[in-house]
Amino acid sequence: MSASLWSRRLAPLIAIAMFAVLPVMAGAAIGVTILNADKVRSSIDDADEVETFSIDCPAGAKFSASVKGKKDFQPTLRVFAPDATQPFADAVVQAGKGSKLKVAELPQSGTYVVEVSGRGGSTGEYKLKVTWKSPKKESDEIETAPEPTAFPFAAGAGTRVNVKAVAVKGSAATPELVRIEGPDEYVLDLRPPSKAASDDAKKIVLPANGDYTLFVRDAGATGGTVNASISFKQAKASKRSVDIRASVIGNSAGEQFALSDVLGTGGGAVVVPFAADGEDPISVIAGSGVAVPAGALTAPTSILVATSSDVIPKNNDIGAGPSVFFGPEGLTFKEAVTVTIPFDTATFGGDLSRLVIYTRDARGKVRAVPGPYDVDPTSGTVSFPVSHFSSFRAARETPRGGGNDFRLVGVWRNDDEPSTTSFIIIPDDGPATFVTVDVQTGDCSQGVLFTVGLDLSLAFQIVDGNLTLVGGESSAPTYTPSNSSEFPPLEDCQDVFAGVPAK
Repeated sequence: MSASLWSRRLAPLIAIAMFAVLPVMAGAAIGVTILNADKVRSSIDDADEVETFSIDCPAGAKFSASVKGKKDFQPTLRVFAPDATQPFADAVVQAGKGSKLKVAELPQSGTYVVEVSGRGGSTGEYKLKVTWKSPKKESDEIETAPEPTAFPFAAGAGTRVNVKAVAVKGSAATPELVRIEGPDEYVLDLRPPSKAASDDAKKIVLPANGDYTLFVRDAGATGGTVNASISFKQAKASKRSVDIRASVIGNSAGEQFALSDVLGTGGGAVVVPFAADGEDPISVIAGSGVAVPAGALTAPTSILVATSSDVIPKNNDIGAGPSVFFGPEGLTFKEAVTVTIPFDTATFGGDLSRLVIYTRDARGKVRAVPGPYDVDPTSGTVSFPVSHFSSFRAARETPRGGGNDFRLVGVWRNDDEPSTTSFIIIPDDGPATFVTVDVQTGDCSQGVLFTVGLDLSLAFQIVDGNLTLVGGESSAPTYTPSNSSEFPPLEDCQDVFAGVPAK
């Protein structure tokens, strides 16, 4: 199944019918594929938001869903079948701080969609759980002939089945199980029967969710009635925790974006697509993705690519692109997978040798990912192997000695002198330097020296940025704050900054 993308802003029926991909540069777009019994934590942050979750289920399975809000939030849910109808609209009931669909038999195999929104425009965090359970056994009497007779059934991916055909009392049939056919051109030829009056095959693992057909024939010449039966043992429920609350995947620009797909032992890829020509990108993390080789996963897993809270580089390195979350966080692989994230080419000025990747684990620890990296300057993406999932971000490495880059940690505007802006610059060692710039005349003056670690919160707006001296003596210093663009440019202060200790 291809990755699904659902927008919180879409009208629900249009979203399901068209599988639309909308430009989302702020706000939220959530498209998450979940597995049986996954435990989802998420949030509705605007009154008109609708979050959508897709899950593959077989026909005949017993299906249930429940959503519960936190504190005073009252979420509600709707369930759409693969044909975009709502077969259980009358069965969903309000329950306490949420809604639930107790137990319903699914009418068809395919991808079901569960929508969550706030009742009456309410907002807040919620928990969602969706489960399905296959019947233990199906059986029926069928008339056989020398040509195979079809016996249809449905099963989920990874279900183990035992199949059997037995001639009913008084029947002259000699039943033979011929083959099983299923989704994605699946065909399994079955062995010849070992007994004249019956045939069976055990512990057959079905690879995909969907509709299957067991073919049975009469190995004799007369035909007759046969009881065909199938017993099911469905795959172990995932029960994975999926946390996509705004506090987890929201970035500093206020965007929340998530896309996922289920990959199995055969591998595959999940990719956030680039925008088509003339269209806005669907997310700042467009171009992000992961390629999973065959054998890297031991079981079907819902792979998630999402925005992330900012990964702050170490060593005064400068963030050079969005932070990207890959989940489930902490998931490990039997062999390395390839992660791709975007980066800002302009940050490097053509010198991509200074590109470094940082990762942040579930405990918040940030470290550099060892190279080498596969850098594509044309697309503005960088790829690298990883053995587990976490959040990643590209950064520009600052010189580790003898360079002319400085850590800019504070900017102060004096209300009494509105034309003056002051800067605090801290090298790796040595005292901090206080520099005042008159933004109208360009005049600079070097202020007093401060001890590194001084609490500047009362006097300065703390920013995360970098100050660079460019070119020769007549060139003006420039600075690049990562989270602010409101400060005026520096004028020609080369002589002042020339005396500041370099990192």
